Amino acid sequence: MCVHSSEGAHMKVRIAILVLVGLLAASMLVPLSGCGSAEENGSSDAPQQPETTTPEPTTSPEPAGTSEVVLYFAQGEAVGAVGRTVTGVPAVARAALEGLLDGPTTQEQEWGMHSEIPPDTQLLGVDIADGIATVDVSPEFGSGGGSLSMQLRVAQVVFTLTQFSSVDSVRFEIEGEPVEAIGGEGLIVAPSVSREDFANVTPEVLVEAPLPGRRASSPVTVAGSANTFEATFQVEVVDDAGNVISEQLVTGGGSGSWEPFTTSVEFHLTDAAETPGSIVVFYASAQDGSRVEAARVPVVLTQ
Repeated sequence: MCVHSSEGAHMKVRIAILVLVGLLAASMLVPLSGCGSAEENGSSDAPQQPETTTPEPTTSPEPAGTSEVVLYFAQGEAVGAVGRTVTGVPAVARAALEGLLDGPTTQEQEWGMHSEIPPDTQLLGVDIADGIATVDVSPEFGSGGGSLSMQLRVAQVVFTLTQFSSVDSVRFEIEGEPVEAIGGEGLIVAPSVSREDFANVTPEVLVEAPLPGRRASSPVTVAGSANTFEATFQVEVVDDAGNVISEQLVTGGGSGSWEPFTTSVEFHLTDAAETPGSIVVFYASAQDGSRVEAARVPVVLTQ
């Protein structure tokens, strides 16, 4: 009986081993639930390399570049436009104001530009949000000058900043404190002011292209804003000898309302490939029809 019992025990062990081997073999042949074959998973028979992530290259920020802006100085008793290359991208609005506070160059003064902003005025900050530029200046900004001077100096800042599409109006601060009025004349600037608030220092035709000293090739684009009698005026291209080599009638802006205008004027130079010249804008007087010159922009005429 003992012999039979030992043989039965050995038989049970062998059966258990066979069952275990069978189960292991089956698990190797049958894929786990939810997993496809190597071909179905888009892989090949070749061993797969582990994925590696290449770090993004790190670069230093690009250095500040330059930008072309328009600065608005005083020209006679109104504002006038000049072009200037400034450094300070992307803080181009601040760079433009700093250029404005530096005043006109010798060449710009020869073109009749001057500044009503006191030369010791410091720009303390500029911030643009929701269409309003908040400008913080030192107390010198409001010192000296009469009513016209105050209007022109504030207009210089307002026109310079509102050239940017992100600025509709300007709010002023003196050393970080909001102000309602500027200078002893008490020019109201609160809550904010825009170009429309300075009609009395805006020329009847404000030419913003071409700018003084720039090259003008045919056809030259003349653009800006105008408010003239019967909403019409003439644009002439004049050579260095004073000869009118082209002229064109322009419609833009009616009585009491400044409106933008753009026109293209063709001209031909006969004696030289380029020459100093001018873009002259004039209109007929409402009183007697006489010629009233509204703007004269010195340029270099080229073919």
